[in-house]
Amino acid sequence: MNAKSFALVSVLMILFLMPTIAKSADVKITDSSGELIALENVKIDYTNYPTSFGFYNTDYEYKGIRIHRGSGVTTVLWEKIATVEISAGYKVTITLTSGKNYEVTLVSSSKKGLFGETDLGNYEIPLTSVKKIEVTEP
Repeated sequence: MNAKSFALVSVLMILFLMPTIAKSADVKITDSSGELIALENVKIDYTNYPTSFGFYNTDYEYKGIRIHRGSGVTTVLWEKIATVEISAGYKVTITLTSGKNYEVTLVSSSKKGLFGETDLGNYEIPLTSVKKIEVTEP
């Protein structure tokens, strides 16, 4: 293999093996104090952190919010969500962009909650402190 072919193959391998960095959704949240906060590039941390020293794999959800459906878990994509209204505990009403409403339960393993970027810097909030999520840009 000549140097030109090697360089081309190397560039192609880098392009195909490099993880895709996709922009996440932009939302407006209303927190438990009633404050409205605009967030860009939101993610939810579903990582199960050990209670003492131990190893763990991070589990961030960028594409949507996880709910229980029967015995399984569904990730409702941000692009399908208009609003999420959180009531007591992890009970929520999800209104889809189609107008259809679902009364469901959030996956509660999110210890650290929802993260995003604001004009002032990085922001994080436990899901239990969020009252409403409005998707502004999926």
